[in-house]
Amino acid sequence: MKILLNNQIYDSSSTQVNISEAGIQYGFGLFETLKLTNGVPEDLGMHLNRLQTSMNHFNLSVDNLRQKVNEGINKICVANDVFDGILKISVLKGNQENHLLFTMRPNTYSKDRYEKGFKLGLSKIKRNPYSDLVYHKTCNYMECVYERQKVIERGYDEVLFINIHDELAEGAVSNLFWVKDNNLYTPSLSTGILNGITRGKIIDYAEKNGIKVHQGSYKLKELENADACFITNSIMGIMPVSEIENTWYSKDNRIIQEIIRKLKNSLK
Repeated sequence: MKILLNNQIYDSSSTQVNISEAGIQYGFGLFETLKLTNGVPEDLGMHLNRLQTSMNHFNLSVDNLRQKVNEGINKICVANDVFDGILKISVLKGNQENHLLFTMRPNTYSKDRYEKGFKLGLSKIKRNPYSDLVYHKTCNYMECVYERQKVIERGYDEVLFINIHDELAEGAVSNLFWVKDNNLYTPSLSTGILNGITRGKIIDYAEKNGIKVHQGSYKLKELENADACFITNSIMGIMPVSEIENTWYSKDNRIIQEIIRKLKNSLK
């Protein structure tokens, strides 16, 4: 698979970078992942707004970012002759100028995974809502990758984090929702979670269609009595949850199915 780095196409095995730079040495960088369909990234504007907000926060800049992103998406798709899948856009801190990196990979969320639903395992590592990093998609992702791999080895599909106050937070790659008595619940941003693009779309849809949405601080026991549960991100969309540490959930909840249909229709 070919990559696009600073507007140059490289084979992924032959890219040369300065290993002394902070983007390489310390993971000082940001990224966004987008779903590509026929070469068109979903919710590109929302992702770029979030990326720019994070760049401003961490004092990172790339000249003409939006123009370079639009041109880069077409360029990497053509170079790989691949127009469907997952696109990752990264901004890495350099010594003189920052780097803009595009990579691609296949989308592995198959139909049977949605039919089975995901099983979530709990992490013993707790989110810190006082850290700036938890509110941005930074390249400091080792904790998420490591904790997710540990629960996968236990037979789960995604890890669920609780914060230092023992409040529900998020997954390594997902936001968390659950349904109780036809109401929708999700942890608030103040618990130390990423403001997910799909998360925001779901909240917006629910509020406009008479579904009460509760955003707050909740303990794990709240999930024990939930009618249904699901997780979200920009690639998977809405993934029903079948189990969280031996607590089982229905995957056919009316509200979840309604939101899934709405999101699918919005992409047509």
